[in-house]
Amino acid sequence: SLLAKLHQGKQNKLTEKFFSGVRLGFAWAGSAAELASHAAALVVVDEVDRMEPTAEGDPVSLALARTSTFPDGRVILVSTPTLDGASPIWARWHWPCPHCGAYFMPSFDLLRWPDKATPAEARRRAVVVCPHCGVEIEDRHRHAMNENGLYLAPGQAVMDGRIVGPAPDNDTASFWVSGLASPWRTFGRAAQLWLEAHQSGDPARRQAVKNTVFGELWAMKGDAPDWDKV
Repeated sequence: SLLAKLHQGKQNKLTEKFFSGVRLGFAWAGSAAELASHAAALVVVDEVDRMEPTAEGDPVSLALARTSTFPDGRVILVSTPTLDGASPIWARWHWPCPHCGAYFMPSFDLLRWPDKATPAEARRRAVVVCPHCGVEIEDRHRHAMNENGLYLAPGQAVMDGRIVGPAPDNDTASFWVSGLASPWRTFGRAAQLWLEAHQSGDPARRQAVKNTVFGELWAMKGDAPDWDKV
């Protein structure tokens, strides 16, 4: 009816929507009042690493408190990594090598391009090297490796098609995927972006590529002496 539509229009605001009586609310990390306004059975927090404390404390803790009135409340924390020293990741995406079949975790240090290559040359010739057999893996293999990929926690391995090893003794499920597994960016494009950032000499640009293109933490470097000397 027209009355029902008018009522629904009043309910649906910029930061609040209702679907069959279920509330979907939007809040931002800088507002403690928004984070604490409503109880919720499911809370999704995006870009955790980039959040600053509010006047009432940690925004993630405030968001977690929204589920306290629900015995089966769930929280999903999502983030692009930023600086080294962030929360540990338990389950990491692993690929099966198309040559030897062994599973490995794709990462920036396995990406290779010719010595002294320009960014454009790196885009055409970049490959990933299997840490087990040392054979180069081309970008054309990426789709098949993703199709057969698995999440493995530290200490776990794949034997005879089964995951073996201890599972994390924790009620929090945590997952990490390398940017090299992205279906929207080739190995070559990732190498090109890194070389361009590296050659710029700008540490902030290098960090941005390491965080957003590869999905890996950035280690700050300075003039501090080694820890053992301290």
